[in-house]
Amino acid sequence: MSSPALLSALAAAVVASAGTEIVRRLAVRHGVRDLPNERSSHTVPTPRGGGLAMVLVMLIAWATLGFQGLVPWQWATALTAGGALTALVGGIDDLRSLSARTRLIAHLAAGLGMALAFAASHGAIHITPEVLLPAWVAPLFVVLFVVWFINLFNFMDGIDGIAGGQSASTCAVAAAICLAANQPVPALCFALLSAVSLGFLTRNWHPARIFMGDVGSGFMGFALAATSLFAEQCGGLTVALFALLSGTFVVDATYTLIRRLAAGEAVSQAHRDHAYQHATQRGASHANVAASYIAVNLLWLAPLSWCGATWPTWTPALILIAFVPLVALCVRLRAGIRGG
Repeated sequence: MSSPALLSALAAAVVASAGTEIVRRLAVRHGVRDLPNERSSHTVPTPRGGGLAMVLVMLIAWATLGFQGLVPWQWATALTAGGALTALVGGIDDLRSLSARTRLIAHLAAGLGMALAFAASHGAIHITPEVLLPAWVAPLFVVLFVVWFINLFNFMDGIDGIAGGQSASTCAVAAAICLAANQPVPALCFALLSAVSLGFLTRNWHPARIFMGDVGSGFMGFALAATSLFAEQCGGLTVALFALLSGTFVVDATYTLIRRLAAGEAVSQAHRDHAYQHATQRGASHANVAASYIAVNLLWLAPLSWCGATWPTWTPALILIAFVPLVALCVRLRAGIRGG
């Protein structure tokens, strides 16, 4: 990565860290706090909405890359508009609860924007090198993919440091894979996402001084999904490869959702039944659980993802190899079962 790109990432991290502290002080002053309840993993009132600083930095970055012509206008527009909409709805939800329907409509609109960006470019999408979704199917997949990742991060942002650690680690590896594929622009986008996540973690690592809030978690889910789709169109990495790299969140959230659906639970209702939450309920600290997820990302999923980037035809087998032990861990921790 070039020196200007590295300096941009460093500046993004510093600004995100300072901005998060500013948001924290404003949240304390105005009483915007997350109060503990029976579904919480924290025990003291904590300011929320800290993801706002990450949102502002990334919106400015995407708009700047668009104005510079480094990111095509349709992609820059979809990224900034979809990200702003997702963050706006999340921010309102942080202040006063919105209905699940209202949130879903906004998430679908953000996904539709990305689908339109696809239609304005190549139109088709590679799930793996061998699996190509044609232009008439790709938009539906794009919308569902974006909506799922938005909610994925909302589901998984439940303990100190876990969401920020996930985005920081996965985006750093994705940036390296894109660089190896000679795709510096998506690499820069991933590097900036990793950088703002690290900046946020300076205030969110256990014990957290501020929570990300829906304004940040929903936005980060959108940002990761949208950037991975942009990278796919540039030839940086396939969708399946990004799903492999995001395996800790994908498996935990998906397995838990399936188990709760099978049990007839209301999936839109907040709960403490994910694997990472059950781990903390069994005595593991927030810091240890968040660090464990980062370690799995870097020591298990990253090498397998690198193998998938080097030998693309191996991707389906690598996903199976990567996900089986993660599913087994969810089973062991009784994810999706009330009370664990």
